[in-house]
This record gives sequence, C-alpha cells and structure tokens, in this order.
Amino acid sequence: MHTIQSFMRILNKQLRAVMKERKLLGVFLLFLVVFNYPIITLFRSGQTVGGIPVLYFAILALWLGMIGLMMLIIEAPRNRQDYP
Repeated sequence: MHTIQSFMRILNKQLRAVMKERKLLGVFLLFLVVFNYPIITLFRSGQTVGGIPVLYFAILALWLGMIGLMMLIIEAPRNRQDYP
C-alpha cells in the first residue's frame, strides 16, 4: 500500500511538471505572436504615455506581463498532499 502511494505521488509530480512545461510553451507562443510585426505596429503612433512613446510603453508593459504570467505559472501554489 505504501509503494502505491509513493508511486502515485511521483506520478503526480511528473504530470504537474509536464503541465507546467506546456503552459510555459503556450505563454511563449502567445507572446511570440504578440511581439510579431503586424501586432506590434498597432502601437506605433506619435502619442506618448507619460513622456514615453506608446510603442516603447507597450513593449515594456507586454514584457512585464509575460514575466508576471510566467512567474504565476512557475510559482503556482502546490497541494498540501505533496508535503509529508
């Protein structure tokens, strides 16, 4: 009985790691599309936000958003069952 529980715990950790990798790949592909030429040119204008051109502000905001989303995926809270 103990070996089945330890096997299930190991399998659960491996499945969670695979799901985390898939989510990170999805975030990468999403932002690859967002930072691509046709989308990023939507922000190209002569306007400014707080003295910063809209294009630069949008790139910075999207970049910070990507980092925050990846942080949420990587640092997601774990179940209490994982702890001994």
